[in-house]
Amino acid sequence: MNRNAAAGIAAILILAFGAIALYEWLGPKGSVPSDTPAAAPAAAATTTSDVLGTALADITYQCDAGKTIRAVYYPHIVIIDLSDGRAAQLMQDSPTDAGRYATDDGAFVFMNGTDSGAMLMENGTPTYRRCLPPAAASSSAAE
Repeated sequence: MNRNAAAGIAAILILAFGAIALYEWLGPKGSVPSDTPAAAPAAAATTTSDVLGTALADITYQCDAGKTIRAVYYPHIVIIDLSDGRAAQLMQDSPTDAGRYATDDGAFVFMNGTDSGAMLMENGTPTYRRCLPPAAASSSAAE
């Protein structure tokens, strides 16, 4: 046998043994070796309603200067989305005042029971004023 033929046969044998070793290491496609624990089921995504329950109301207020506040009310909590892109979660200020919500540090205070509609104060300064729900906003625009 010449040298080239012997080298070819050796290369084929090396490839064959490599393929067998790889098959033994990886196992048949789709099987899991018995010493490998099964993957845990994927956790379900947590949503706001999973944590806070069902929203009581979802209102978009129309405010002065073309601003809007979307307020999603939950028991003792309101989540506000402002038209400038900011958002905050506020807690009911006191059990006796259902219309006043604030952040823990008091930076945001949202009041929805004022004589002139809802309003938002930031660090003591009113920034969203005369915010009316859709029905009230359209009737006051007609006047």
